[in-house]
Amino acid sequence: MEISSLSLSLGSVDPKGTPLSACQRRNRRHVPVLSKLITFLALILFAEVFATSAQAAENYPEGAVKAVMLYNLPDFTEWPASELKESDTEIKACLLGKPPFQKHFNLFQGRPLKGRTLDIRSIDDPKQATNCHLVVITPTSKKQLSSILDSLSGTSVLTISDSPGFAAAGGMIELTTVDQRIRLIVNLASAKKAGLQLHSSLLDLATIVGNSNDDQ
Repeated sequence: MEISSLSLSLGSVDPKGTPLSACQRRNRRHVPVLSKLITFLALILFAEVFATSAQAAENYPEGAVKAVMLYNLPDFTEWPASELKESDTEIKACLLGKPPFQKHFNLFQGRPLKGRTLDIRSIDDPKQATNCHLVVITPTSKKQLSSILDSLSGTSVLTISDSPGFAAAGGMIELTTVDQRIRLIVNLASAKKAGLQLHSSLLDLATIVGNSNDDQ
């Protein structure tokens, strides 16, 4: 489907499928096109897990592609039952620092995820991250990153960042750009130490770093 035709169809109905009035359609024109593109990407990007991410990265803003990948990562992650209970109604995603793709990711606030809804919140103190299921870390220095990861040691918080060297430093999932394509680097040992299980379909498409000899 062409993006232009998709935008037209999204701009002609409300979220319940009811046709909009002429006045409503005029007002809808002021809705940022970015939010429509994000919705479109969310529907198609993970149809084949990460298979289409390379093509999407060539046609959409890098921040938008990273946001879509981040939104879908929990679907490929299993938390201990004590950390993500059946009674939980939200997946809590915390932003520690200000990732460059924050405005894109914020568009997923309240969207369904793993049978729950996504709750995105900004935090200032690493200690607050212990109440989250995942945390996106944007460190200002390697020293700060080490301190943050140390504070999360012993928890089952999924750590994610697009900072270079994040996975090698002990972070779990790093979003990196190679030849204008978004790639994943996974520190499998860190994830296992936290009691997290990452699906093989994700690992097959990632670069694995860290000591994972216990798998062999």
